[in-house]
Amino acid sequence: MLVNPLAPFGTRTDPELDAWVRAQHGNPDGIRAMVQMAFATPPAPEVVEALVADALRWGSAAYSETLDDMARFDVTRRLSELRVPTLVLWGDRDVVIPFRGIVELFTGIPTCGLEVWHGVGHSPVLECPAEFSELFARFLSELPEGPGNSG
Repeated sequence: MLVNPLAPFGTRTDPELDAWVRAQHGNPDGIRAMVQMAFATPPAPEVVEALVADALRWGSAAYSETLDDMARFDVTRRLSELRVPTLVLWGDRDVVIPFRGIVELFTGIPTCGLEVWHGVGHSPVLECPAEFSELFARFLSELPEGPGNSG
């Protein structure tokens, strides 16, 4: 199951946003703003603060190299090689992952299903935990039995 995955052709952010994100290392207010941008419906304040506290422990490479890696990522030519049941979940209010990338995943992976959640941002696991758990359980229950699966 892929939850708001990178576009298979890479994910590039706007250069101004890129520069701003890189500058937030060690800045609690900036990190808080980044965290809040990821959600269509902000989580409880204690969840936001836990995410900010975690991000404050990251090194500067997490801010710069991650953006570079996201831009370089390209698995477009390999999508058709995937032969496992796959489900892509995307929130239509995701400000990072473009829908065009989600469509390319869905159409490029032969065994792919697609769930688009309306009014949800980049973190559906945190925004809709009960719904996510239900979807994940349903996905797992519908997997075909394979070697080593007792069903």
